[in-house]
Amino acid sequence: MTSLSDNQVEIDGELSVPIWLTRLLECWRIFVLLAVVTSLMILVACLLISARFESQAFISVTRDVASYNLEKPAFVDPQRLREYLEFVGKSNTPAGRYLISQISERFIAEHVKLEMQYDKNASRFIADKDARGLLTSGISFKVQSTLSGEDASEKLRLLASYITDVMLGRYLRAVTDKLEGESATEALKIDNGIINAELRIRELDRRLGQARRIASEYPQSVPAKEQQIVTTEINGRFLPPVTQIVGLETELVDAKVELDRLLRRQKQNNFETAFFVELRRRSPHLASGARLKGAYLATLAVTRESAPDDDLHREVINRVSAVITDVRNQRLDAPDFILGPTTPNRRSTVALFKASPLAVVFGILLAGAITLTLRHLNPSWLARFRPLPRACIEGQGAST
Repeated sequence: MTSLSDNQVEIDGELSVPIWLTRLLECWRIFVLLAVVTSLMILVACLLISARFESQAFISVTRDVASYNLEKPAFVDPQRLREYLEFVGKSNTPAGRYLISQISERFIAEHVKLEMQYDKNASRFIADKDARGLLTSGISFKVQSTLSGEDASEKLRLLASYITDVMLGRYLRAVTDKLEGESATEALKIDNGIINAELRIRELDRRLGQARRIASEYPQSVPAKEQQIVTTEINGRFLPPVTQIVGLETELVDAKVELDRLLRRQKQNNFETAFFVELRRRSPHLASGARLKGAYLATLAVTRESAPDDDLHREVINRVSAVITDVRNQRLDAPDFILGPTTPNRRSTVALFKASPLAVVFGILLAGAITLTLRHLNPSWLARFRPLPRACIEGQGAST
């Protein structure tokens, strides 16, 4: 064996071996012993560190995927979470502090999973136009705890309640904003319709007055015949004034009926607008779904008590009440647990076949580092172990 450099040695003039490897081969017994011990220690540490009580649950939620994707960024809003925890009185509980410290996009991705009505294989056959209307079958949750199964179950229940509350708040805010905008647009359309109806009534009144004047000037007018028509052609014949009066009065009645209909719609729309103005006053900046729902129900109750019991107001109340019915149909008012939250009695750990290769690799690296360090600091410690024969390191040339 000859020296090539500070880091390599040459065996039989052919093989160049790093010097650290020759040192490990010289003390292979202790190296193997350390590798076994450190690998076992790392494996046990991995199993102990990864041991968790894992609670699982599944809630039923009927939401379209597009709406859920729009609501998902709100899940990681710290201010929204704190507002909800204060509302339910969970800010200072272990579960509440856990959510505040852990909430993030990565946390939601690991612990909250959207379940579809179709699996991946079936979704390939769904057209793009139908994909927008895909509904979810529910949401699955899983939460771990190092303390107990009850602690994991309590954290999961609070997480599921918070996610449901976020979806409820986003849905109510979107629906109320949409209805309020539609009410404002409808008010403009109704006002334009009333303007046109009043203009038409004035025009018909003017034409009716002129027709009556003409009829008074020609009292002996011949009654209308079936073949007579209204025309503006030079050779055409006009209906007699009396017949025109009947036609104009009929149109005038229709115009007044249309005006009454528009005025009724205007009253309804004003009543509905007043409802949303009161709702906005009660919930100007509420993000919590439970609080927003409470404000909505309170506004609805006040509106129902103050409104006259007639068809006009009852129709509006039924329309705004349908929003709460939709909330219940989509199961957004409270988590609808189909499964769980489970309360595990035993800890679950990472799979042994996944942890073993990593433990062996890091155990070998750590054992090698320890062996080389000890040899460098105290070379005399090798005398306690039987070294590898020098012939295995230097080759046959050294023995001859």
